Amino acid sequence: MNETYAAVATLNTEALGAELDWFGRMLGNCLLSLGIQEGEKADESVPDLPQDAWYTEFVRQHQLSGADRLVLILALLPHIKPEILSSLLQEEACKKYFGGVRGRQFNGFIPTMQTALILLSGSNLLYRLAGIEFFSEDSRLISRGILRLGPCPPDEPRTCAALLVDEEALSYIIRGKTYEPSGPNFPAHRLITPLEWEDLILPAVVLRQVQDILDWAAHAEGLYSKLGLGKHLRPGYKALFYGPPGTGKTLTAALIGKQTGLPVYRVDLSQIVSKYIGETEKNLEHLFRMAENKEWIIFFDEADALFNKRTNVEDAHDRHANQETAYLLQRLENYPNLVIMATNMQDNIDTAFSRRFNCGIFFPLPGKTERLRLWDACLGEKLHLHEDAREILLSFELSGGQIANIALRLGLWALKSGSMTISSGTLKRGIMLENVLLGKA
Repeated sequence: MNETYAAVATLNTEALGAELDWFGRMLGNCLLSLGIQEGEKADESVPDLPQDAWYTEFVRQHQLSGADRLVLILALLPHIKPEILSSLLQEEACKKYFGGVRGRQFNGFIPTMQTALILLSGSNLLYRLAGIEFFSEDSRLISRGILRLGPCPPDEPRTCAALLVDEEALSYIIRGKTYEPSGPNFPAHRLITPLEWEDLILPAVVLRQVQDILDWAAHAEGLYSKLGLGKHLRPGYKALFYGPPGTGKTLTAALIGKQTGLPVYRVDLSQIVSKYIGETEKNLEHLFRMAENKEWIIFFDEADALFNKRTNVEDAHDRHANQETAYLLQRLENYPNLVIMATNMQDNIDTAFSRRFNCGIFFPLPGKTERLRLWDACLGEKLHLHEDAREILLSFELSGGQIANIALRLGLWALKSGSMTISSGTLKRGIMLENVLLGKA
């Protein structure tokens, strides 16, 4: 931990400490008003926060009111100071007013919407009704994805839903860092690349189409605010990349994220697709819910495995598959950011999805000019092709991915032999092995 980070972390601890002290006073006054606790009313004034703390910046950025801050710190308590609320699950009088639930593993108090409402209103019905607005879809905390309500049991009041802090907000408030989800419960992986745009070797017509996506990312807000086209446009942008494997689809998606500064998450279909009815939709809902309000780029590789054509309903399996497709259509239409789907087999994509793409970009096998550039890039500055090898080079139609695989073999053989010059025989051997790998030889 460097000194600057440590100094800001100390300030952040002070800011959260001041907020916790204030929350304690507000909780005490609430208990006093409900007749659960005796004593004198404490000062309720909202504390000033130290400058430069992450929490202070978060409050300023989202223009949080005192009531917003009270609800936010309540939701943060299980993460930073769970013992403050521990007694609320012990005393029957507190349970009656404050609600709250226990987690499956977390044994402390998880606040609910009821907990927040009682803190905001006490026993005042008018204040309670006004407090419900804090949990409407267009409220500041909910609409910006700072807080969300957990699932509520059927036939029970909405107020029993757990009050949960979004992982992105939690990461920034506590660590001052962007949240990067990972682990077995997150069905996607961050897609990054050390390469740059000059390393992407594609025909000019393809690059011009990719530029349209970058233009949308740069000017999407203007479409709505300046041109007023919002009511005529579907939210977000959906792009289809199709063409043979190894032609640059995944690298292009990674570079779009790199240029826009937005994280690209590559969906792990093995964690999404399930043979059990309803599980695929559940897994996708988890992904899209986490992506809301975060400006993530979602990248579906080998998308035909998930977005395949609907079939005639002959059995329960067909009906279930069609329900999955219908769910995906609805979820994609409502996703407000960029979604990229890549496939080697465009014909397998359901036409209902095709109609919803804003663009479809074909990634062809590289032509002779692109192949020569790819060979030079993959072989680098140390490996050299013998003159006779260079003469036969362009007679083999290969994708960029294949050329990279062959260059790997050639590099290993060069290191083993000690010669950095590649003969035509060595080159042909490398190409032959690649074709064998792909079942073409």
